[in-house]
Amino acid sequence: ADVDFDASEWAVVQKRGSDVRLIRIAARASDPTIAPPVLTLVQDLAEKLGAELAILQQSWARADAIYADAFARVSKDAAADLRWMRAAACGAIASPGVDALHAFESEVAQFASSDPLCIDTVLRYAQLAATFTPIVFRGASPLERYSALGTPYDAALAPNAVAERILAATSDSRHVFIVTSEAAFDAGSRDVVTILAHHGAWLTPRDGAPLPATRWFLVAPRLHVRDAMHGPFDDFVHAEAFAAYLADGDLPPTRSSLPNFTEPTRSYIAALALLGTHIPRDTAQHFLEQFLFNGALEELAHDGVCSVDDDAFVFASDAIRDEASRLVPAASRPSICRVAATHCDGVNAALLWLDAGDVEHAVATLEQTTFADARAIVEAFHHIPADVLTPELASQYAHALIDCGRYRDARDVAPNDELVLARAERRMGDYTTALTRLERLEPTFDASLLRAEVLRLLDREEEAQQILATFDSGSRLLAYERALHGADLTLDDPYLAARLATYRALEQSDFESAREAADDAHEHARVLTEAIDASLDRVFSAFSAGAWDDARAIAVEALREVEETQGDRAAGGILFTLAYLAADDAQWAHAAQRIARLR
Repeated sequence: ADVDFDASEWAVVQKRGSDVRLIRIAARASDPTIAPPVLTLVQDLAEKLGAELAILQQSWARADAIYADAFARVSKDAAADLRWMRAAACGAIASPGVDALHAFESEVAQFASSDPLCIDTVLRYAQLAATFTPIVFRGASPLERYSALGTPYDAALAPNAVAERILAATSDSRHVFIVTSEAAFDAGSRDVVTILAHHGAWLTPRDGAPLPATRWFLVAPRLHVRDAMHGPFDDFVHAEAFAAYLADGDLPPTRSSLPNFTEPTRSYIAALALLGTHIPRDTAQHFLEQFLFNGALEELAHDGVCSVDDDAFVFASDAIRDEASRLVPAASRPSICRVAATHCDGVNAALLWLDAGDVEHAVATLEQTTFADARAIVEAFHHIPADVLTPELASQYAHALIDCGRYRDARDVAPNDELVLARAERRMGDYTTALTRLERLEPTFDASLLRAEVLRLLDREEEAQQILATFDSGSRLLAYERALHGADLTLDDPYLAARLATYRALEQSDFESAREAADDAHEHARVLTEAIDASLDRVFSAFSAGAWDDARAIAVEALREVEETQGDRAAGGILFTLAYLAADDAQWAHAAQRIARLR
């Protein structure tokens, strides 16, 4: 773990005129139990640099999100190229890892690794630490006797004589024998290695205790995106797709190679790829008829690319379908996309209309599309250019972003929508500003309900009840708000009913029931913001029950959810609880660090 920030451990290097680099040149280790959070270290660095990042105004965030925020800033106005900035987004814990390197210093054993980075790492470590001497047996030529041993030996010597000489030369210090390029070993070298096998420590491709492979890492905007990525990432961080990955979590497209189709099969398959991966048979047939194809769909089937069953024309994978769609010639793409759009619906149809240059049809399609949930809206709309969205669509997109915890993004999408801004401020804990906005708005149902909620959070319950009394609606949220103010109502929404049960149990000091209800609410949460609110209830219920170890564990879990957002106010309550628990356990450093973050 790192220690407190020290400006003397950093230096500036300038190359090629405008390419200025800030480089870490020294580091000190710290006890992990007292080490400051990464966020605190970055805050100290940013203050020294005068770098004002919006994310550092939050009480908590993942370190990855700090990089993404900085990248977005420098991408807009950096004079220098961003090669080093991009390269800093990825890296690796090279095989075999620190524990294995220490094992080479102390153990006499055989280790195995086929990772190409492993040998380089061991050789570099030997240079730095000087605690053992590596001897590399590298296959050179199977035709030259003893060519893999590195040192020339008389070909007339017997293998045991050569082995004895090697043992004599390595007896006065610790040596590690490394075998590589084994396929190019000559017979004599193999015999020598077999004789030496039980002497000293060994690193071979196969025989021995397996060593960890290289672990690649990459900055990720969200955890589920990180889990889907596999290294190495050196090429990806310099690719055009990297910016979209950081901003929206877009995974890079998987490229697939296609066979060389002859025409017109190539064009027909490319056109079908515009419709999707799984195309109803009737739709595919009718679509191709627009291009004078009257044969059977089976004529277009090709192993590993596409197939036809009783109901549909199916591409083997999304990646293959994407690759096939790129075969549509640029000159004819607009006209083909126009025809394809009439055979699709939803976002796919809207994107096809945009490719055809018909913005009006694209917007009309989006306005008529029903989405499963907020995440589906965000996933769909971020592919649509912002200047295409009508105010109504922008508002729909922004509210979905808020449900997904992306509050700053929502404000950017709909900067003039006061209800969107108020919802974002409410989630980020700026209740007073949110209330001021809502008081300026026309008292629609949604605005009034949010205003009542904010008044309740500000302990102005009487005013909140007056607002709630002016509406007569079957809204589940209205019923929930009234129930929170004491109305004897039964809620049929499982999430809201569980949250209400949590509060009623807490009022009765029935902490076990409160914990069960909070867990139930978390299980029924539909969007990220609901999950975070339920997590806060879980922390408070466990804390109130005196189960402080459980409260600490739940709080850490809850912070992981908050880290997926752009500054949810729940982080404050969670950090306060963790600071209290740390202080009670005499963990003064942890308590002080969390209080510092809160301040």
